[in-house]
Amino acid sequence: MTGPAAPSREAQQPGKGAEGPASTRLPAGRHGLPAEFVAQNQRARLMIASVEVVAERGYTRATMEAVVSRAKVSKRTFYQQFSSLWDCVGAAYTVTSDQFCETIAQACPRDGDWSERLPGAVEAALAWAAENPNYALLLSGEPPATVEQLRAARGELTDRLASMLRSGRSERPDTALPPGLEERLVGAALSLVAARLMAGSADTLPELGPELTELLLRPYRRG
Repeated sequence: MTGPAAPSREAQQPGKGAEGPASTRLPAGRHGLPAEFVAQNQRARLMIASVEVVAERGYTRATMEAVVSRAKVSKRTFYQQFSSLWDCVGAAYTVTSDQFCETIAQACPRDGDWSERLPGAVEAALAWAAENPNYALLLSGEPPATVEQLRAARGELTDRLASMLRSGRSERPDTALPPGLEERLVGAALSLVAARLMAGSADTLPELGPELTELLLRPYRRG
C-alpha cells in the first residue's frame, strides 16, 4: 500500500453506527486539519463506500470508479490509500470482522454451561447483522474465487468463529467430532444469513436465532 500509514483498526471502524461517506466528509476548502486526520477520514470514507457499492452491485459489478464517486474523493486519493478495489474491500472486511467477533465475544458470558451461553452469542450476532446489513452481507456472502485477498479474509473470519464454537468441546470431553466440523457449521450459518440479506429480509434475521442455535448445538448433543 502506498501513501499515508493506515490508522488503527479502531479508527477505521466502518460498521455499526456508520451513516455512509457523507457523515465523514470534510468541509470543502482550507480547513487547517492535520494531514493524518484528513488521510484517516478519506480512508474511512473509501472503506464505507466500498462496502455500500459491493452490497448494491455485487462483487462482479463493483468498480473502483463507483467507490471513488460514492466516497467523493479523487482517484489519486484512492491510490494513496489502496492499491486496488479489492485492497480497499479487503481492508473493510478485516475491520468489520474484528467488530463482529468482538460483538459476539462480549455477548457470550464466561460463566454457565456452554449450551446456555451460545444462544446469547447467536442473538447478538444476528442483531448486529440486522442493524448493519451491508456489512453483514460483506462478511456472509461468498467472495469471488479469483480474489485471493478476500478469500483469505473470509477464511480468517471462519477460523475465528470456529474457534469460538470449538471452545465448547472442552466442556464435553466425551464428544467425538470430526475434524473441520466447526468450520462447516460456521459456513452453513453464514450462508443462512446471506440468503436472508440477499432477499432483502435483514429485519427478520433475529428470527433465525433458535434455528441457528440448534444447528450449532446439535452435533455436541449427540456426544
